[in-house]
Amino acid sequence: ASDVLPWGQDECVVWNTPLRFASRPAAWTSGTPVIDRDGCTAHVDPEVWTSAPDALGNATVYLLRGADGTIVASTTLPGVDGGFGIYGGAVD
Repeated sequence: ASDVLPWGQDECVVWNTPLRFASRPAAWTSGTPVIDRDGCTAHVDPEVWTSAPDALGNATVYLLRGADGTIVASTTLPGVDGGFGIYGGAVD
């Protein structure tokens, strides 16, 4: 509690992507599977799905690059707002 820094000064924040009010993370992707030199599978470049209501009864769903928060893709889901966007998700 004694080490709370002002916004923009905390080195623990890797990135921030401003989205609409009430946006919330829904699910991380597993990334791209890569076989390392020992034959083990590692997953690199995970992405995160998030959503936000648009105040018109719809949800906008975003896919963000996990490394830097860049918006990779977005789409609008008509009538799926629920007042707070989408809560949770499954990714395969």
